Amino acid sequence: MKLDTKTYTDNLEIDNALKFLVKKVNQHCHSTKPLLSHCIRVAFRLDSLGYKKDIVIAALLHDLIEDTDTSISEIEKRFGKKIANLVTLLTFDMNINDKLVRYQSNFSRCKKNKTALLIRSSDLMENSFYYHKAGSLATYQFLLQKMSYFIQVAKPKLSDEKLFKDLIVRYNFLKKHENFLYK
Repeated sequence: MKLDTKTYTDNLEIDNALKFLVKKVNQHCHSTKPLLSHCIRVAFRLDSLGYKKDIVIAALLHDLIEDTDTSISEIEKRFGKKIANLVTLLTFDMNINDKLVRYQSNFSRCKKNKTALLIRSSDLMENSFYYHKAGSLATYQFLLQKMSYFIQVAKPKLSDEKLFKDLIVRYNFLKKHENFLYK
């Protein structure tokens, strides 16, 4: 993927997305995770690797549909169809009750879009720093299974990306240490 340098206008648009994120999370957030810092870290990882502004903006907004009262039409009206489509791809179908099937369905949907896969890679990387709080070996192993499945799905499109290579290193580290956490 071609990397770029952001213009002043690009940075203003990213700032606008950040303000929108903060406003929506402050209005009504029904997530137990620290949503603001999570979304900022997901986006910052992509920004620091030089990805384009639309990727950074979609990364900032990637959890808003499932974790706040934000609608996809609000995102499309404010940030355009391209970003709204990415956020839609990244949103889990909460009508699927089985969590593993829900994740697999989303990852399979994302595999058609390299940008969505990049954002999801950053999302999984950031989430992985909380895996030690899983509470049980079974939950920890489920999280590793989810990450492993994503790696398999994303590999054809992302194998040359630094972010993806970092995710594989992170997965291997977590896998190696799983039995030490829950003895």
